[in-house]
Amino acid sequence: MPHKLSVIVTVGSPVALQSLNGANLITVALKAAYQFCTETSLSNRLYVATKDIEALRNATKDLSIDFLELECDPTKPEKLAKAIEPLQFEMIAIHDAQRPLTRSTQFHRTLEGLFGCDAVRPTMAFTETLKAVNSNSELTHTIDRTKVRRISSPEIIRRSVIDFSGNESTWSLPLSEDARLSEVEADPESVRINSADEITLMEAFLHWQQKIAK
Repeated sequence: MPHKLSVIVTVGSPVALQSLNGANLITVALKAAYQFCTETSLSNRLYVATKDIEALRNATKDLSIDFLELECDPTKPEKLAKAIEPLQFEMIAIHDAQRPLTRSTQFHRTLEGLFGCDAVRPTMAFTETLKAVNSNSELTHTIDRTKVRRISSPEIIRRSVIDFSGNESTWSLPLSEDARLSEVEADPESVRINSADEITLMEAFLHWQQKIAK
């Protein structure tokens, strides 16, 4: 049955199946995506895209949220494009499961940012000092932070600009050359967790945050 919006949570690494404060990242990400689905007035359907369906089922076996499975490698734009091509939708939201602290408000902000353009995603400023490295792994110069942005998710894209036969892309899906692109401001907590060490660091931060809030 056709629907306005497909919402895809992507699992691109086993990190998304690891635990943060007692819940695995995919479960937390799905809850945020599901909350957005229930809050928006657009007809929608929720999916999870992953290479490892069995691991996904084990990680979500106690989760009372209905979603459909897409078996593909969501880290490759051309593979994800082929997986979603049979789906009937007008717009698609793609959310990275390794951003577990992303709230549904960021989904809504991104959807609002789609007005007047074809594809939109949240970004945030870099606050760290960025250094360029040469071929010998030597620091050479400082990069101007105002010229780079940190990307977050979800990306929301109109079906009409998805290049289903395309390959490489700086977005989650290949886009047509004439696609009108835009950005909205990302919440600082919607950072990506890339390793088990970063999960430990995030847990320490959350415990500290809860402690000072008392």
